[in-house]
Amino acid sequence: MYWNVSKLDAAMGQVTAAFTGQIDTNANTVNGALQIKPSPLAGLPVKTAYKPSGTVTADVKIAGPFKEPTLTGGVQINNLEVTGGQLSQPLKATALHLDLTPGQIAAKPFSLQVGPTLVQAAFHLKDYKNIDATISTKDASLRDLLAIAQASDVTGTGAVTVELHATGPLSKPNLSGSGSIANADLHLAALTPNLKIDSAQIRFEEDAAAIDNATLHIAKSTAKGSVKLHNFARPQLALTLAIDQLSNIEMQTWLPPSKGSETSKPLTLTGD
Repeated sequence: MYWNVSKLDAAMGQVTAAFTGQIDTNANTVNGALQIKPSPLAGLPVKTAYKPSGTVTADVKIAGPFKEPTLTGGVQINNLEVTGGQLSQPLKATALHLDLTPGQIAAKPFSLQVGPTLVQAAFHLKDYKNIDATISTKDASLRDLLAIAQASDVTGTGAVTVELHATGPLSKPNLSGSGSIANADLHLAALTPNLKIDSAQIRFEEDAAAIDNATLHIAKSTAKGSVKLHNFARPQLALTLAIDQLSNIEMQTWLPPSKGSETSKPLTLTGD
């Protein structure tokens, strides 16, 4: 069946969109244009603890198979502000402009800010599957960074500086870059006592992140050395530490009872 759509209006909350073009249900293809006039993001019917505000505008041509159409045009979000959830202060963004071309989505450099914490970023998404992104921040609040990253298993305070470059498949990008962390106090879901870091260097390489030249404190123990996490999909943790003291009785209280199922994959731990 072939449909010639002169105008099809749709709405989600206060965001209204109009589609014009052709839809071929026999060939499962579409050829048309989608337009969103400046519409407020507030009131989107999305179940989340976060509340966005600002406006979205779009003018996009859509062509090709239903499953993988090509997109040409642009999407712009202005005056974005997000409140609620884990954010201690509103998350604000500069104008976010996405350029869409067949096989690529590109975001012009933009910034995200929570209080004094400023994160600058830019990215290209090739074939809608492969990412090329840069992210940087200097002397940022660890608490705010964790909130921006939606890290539900980690909370904490401290100061972080990072220059990060990610390339490759979205599911498993290769990382490169460096940074530092200072005066950090972390609470991890997998560890009962807080982990404190006086200072450390951060290093990213391929699918691993490392903390070098670190001074760590956990309960009554102080450790100096490095920690490296390989393979974020199936984590492997490698430790090289000099520790002043360890209490066997105290260590038995460090790890909370596991909530994983019998089929969950354990963390692989090696160390010196």
